[in-house]
Amino acid sequence: MDLENKRICIDGVNLQDPAGTGIKTYALTLLKTLESLGVETSILLSKWIKDEASIELNESKDVGPKGYYRAFPKFLLRQALKAKTIKKSVSHKQSLPQSTSYFNYPRIYDLSNAYFNDFRKPTKLKFEDSIDALHLTTPFALDVVGARKVTTIHDLIPFTHPKTCVVRKPERLLQKFQYAAESSDLILTVSEHSKRDIIEILDVDPSKVSVTYQTSPFEGVQVDTKSQEYQSTLTKHGLMESNYFLFIGGIEPKKNVSRLIQAYTKLGCGKEFPLVIVGKKAWLYEEVLKTAKESASRDSIYFLDYVAFGELPHLLKGAASFVFPSIYEGFGLPVLEALNFDCPVITSNVSSLPEVCGDAGILIDPYNVDQIAEAMDELMKNSSLRETLAGRAQKQVAKFSTEAYSMRLKKAYKHI
Repeated sequence: MDLENKRICIDGVNLQDPAGTGIKTYALTLLKTLESLGVETSILLSKWIKDEASIELNESKDVGPKGYYRAFPKFLLRQALKAKTIKKSVSHKQSLPQSTSYFNYPRIYDLSNAYFNDFRKPTKLKFEDSIDALHLTTPFALDVVGARKVTTIHDLIPFTHPKTCVVRKPERLLQKFQYAAESSDLILTVSEHSKRDIIEILDVDPSKVSVTYQTSPFEGVQVDTKSQEYQSTLTKHGLMESNYFLFIGGIEPKKNVSRLIQAYTKLGCGKEFPLVIVGKKAWLYEEVLKTAKESASRDSIYFLDYVAFGELPHLLKGAASFVFPSIYEGFGLPVLEALNFDCPVITSNVSSLPEVCGDAGILIDPYNVDQIAEAMDELMKNSSLRETLAGRAQKQVAKFSTEAYSMRLKKAYKHI
């Protein structure tokens, strides 16, 4: 497919979410990149629209009547539902292409999930104004009439590491992923490791799957270490330059924060070299807090539930090392973000993380606390090693630039 002047619609599932998520960042980047390639972009919303003069994209509640699916005439789902063009203005809190247009069908994503769960059948959708492709940034049993379908599958963690996530009925989720893969003309994913999982677990033809990787939202951002903003951020959090370890990510089993705390405790650091953990409490976070509370180094472990987006570059630039011993990542965006600011990285030697880190960091066994501790100790004491790793960062970052992503995306779409 030559992308110039093509009309491609992106699902609005995560774009409608007022909270930031990795897939939301992916969708925003995808929209902007497609526009740069000459695409006429649009977003499929699932709003319950009344007669408002304008629509807020990022409403905290995308409400409709309770029990909407139960009351919905099921016979209508045997035919194609029509997504209508939104002619009202749509306001939003993020930077979207000015030319982006909008379609809407109330609760379409909830409907398709419920219909597939009950009957194992997809929901068919047609668009009031024609499109060339519907690009779903997360798998749905949703088919589009008269257009191609592209689905991004970021990872298959619920099936490769089921104990690290909450899935009520994994067999249903697997069936939905299998249908999404089977019915898509093209599958995009974010690493070679994820591609191998998709081919093996979903039994997909390898030629149907393209790896585009991701880009960093901090690409091109520079931090002046002499600026007042930089100094103020470190002072605000009680930190000194090159004298703290940093972790950024959700507090959940997959991120392996408990072992990180255990490794840090082995170092016997005091407040002069703290461990800073930035991230929201996700599921089973209590174990992590318990590990920290029982640690002999508990007074030098700082939990920052919320940090302003603009402060993250300062924290990354100032850290002695970014430590990310995750058990599994489809891509591992935090590692790329750290490399953006020449921050030496310690990360896992599993899943996609070696692809992202390259030789700009130290790879460790995420299950080996002693190995994590040894790497942290080495980077804490060895400034020349930190400089060596920092010097390799930009070469690695260039592999995931916006330009490289654009070329990979354009090449992938040519398959359809």
